[in-house]
Amino acid sequence: MSNSYFEFKQFRIGQDRCAMKVTTDACILGAYAPAPDEGTILDIGSGTGLLALMLAQRTQAIIDAVELDASAFLQLEENIETSKWKHRVQAIHADIKNYESQKKYDLIICNPPFFSKQLQSPTAEKNRARHDVSLDADVLLHSVQRLLAPQGKFSVLIPYDRLNDFTRKAKLHQLQLSKQLLIRTRPDKPFIRAILVFEDEEVMKIETEILSVKNESSEYSDFFHRLLRDFYLYL
Repeated sequence: MSNSYFEFKQFRIGQDRCAMKVTTDACILGAYAPAPDEGTILDIGSGTGLLALMLAQRTQAIIDAVELDASAFLQLEENIETSKWKHRVQAIHADIKNYESQKKYDLIICNPPFFSKQLQSPTAEKNRARHDVSLDADVLLHSVQRLLAPQGKFSVLIPYDRLNDFTRKAKLHQLQLSKQLLIRTRPDKPFIRAILVFEDEEVMKIETEILSVKNESSEYSDFFHRLLRDFYLYL
């Protein structure tokens, strides 16, 4: 059974009412995404609020965390309220398809459902969290295109085998891939995840970095240490 909470150095994430728990992949996204020092950030499908609170720790930005699921939204509210950044992070109960904002966002971040080709869970909550049921790629990208500020950036976590397809769809929404982090568990293993960064301007060269979570000795790699040392308790 998963723990009811995940303790970080500066905040705690309650997760007993959310279908999807804290994962290493999501933590890497929260630590790696190109966050503005100030300005505005939108977290789409915020869930527990993990990404929103990691970005609140990293920046002085105003952060809106949008979540559709009712149970996850209550957990999101609680996690924000018990954090030291509750004055800068707002939980919003809404479907991103219908979400309207007076402001555009300097960064939009999302850890979307991506298990569309795998066997679905019998529970509707897990289906919404783990599959392209209520938020598919086209809906997400249309929302990003609509809400992103000029010169803003969009960062997303996807399976490695969806990289080319997602990038192609992003281009149809005038979003250009500018940076990618390819993730594998060890140097001798295949890539399993990718963190992509998109912009609304023409990109001359795509910057590529590679992260092996652990090294040949099965210890966390130096790159992983640099990314997560401000968050993980025992790094």
